[in-house]
Amino acid sequence: MASARSFSEEQFQEACAELQSPWLLGWNWQVESRGLTIYRKLHRPTGLYEYKFIGTLRAPPDLLVDIGMDLGYIRRQIPQVTEAYETECDGETVTYMKMEFPFFVSSRDCVYVKQRRDLDFRGRKIQVVLAKGTSLPQFPERPGFIRVRQCQVKLAVESDGHNRSKGKMKAAVGVWCTL
Repeated sequence: MASARSFSEEQFQEACAELQSPWLLGWNWQVESRGLTIYRKLHRPTGLYEYKFIGTLRAPPDLLVDIGMDLGYIRRQIPQVTEAYETECDGETVTYMKMEFPFFVSSRDCVYVKQRRDLDFRGRKIQVVLAKGTSLPQFPERPGFIRVRQCQVKLAVESDGHNRSKGKMKAAVGVWCTL
């Protein structure tokens, strides 16, 4: 039986649909860099920003998705991540990540669930990773760390046929992402 934190089939299908036709109403262009266009939108209830990354990268989709799912890679590549592990809770894999910053930025931690699926969407092979913050008693807040409660990541990628990936990633309200 799926827990309340699981992702629905509709959420995976929505990520695929948005890859084909990015919804940019209300999003402001920010910058273009290395084949990606980055958009930003204010999330009014929290006062934080959501970000969308849309573009083509010179990497196969499998590699991009594998990196997004690999905590070891994340720990090696992001020096601020000082602790990260996965554990089973109620039949789901839950990730804990702790990030420590210099004195002028508050250190923070996050508890989240993520799922990966390879989908056939309208005859196209699309790989999707969904992640969102969760709250569980097994992960109490730690003194000196701000708990990132509202984080969400949607990553949808497909091959462009030339060993590159066309993709869209949306990192919402937590202003950090695992990819």
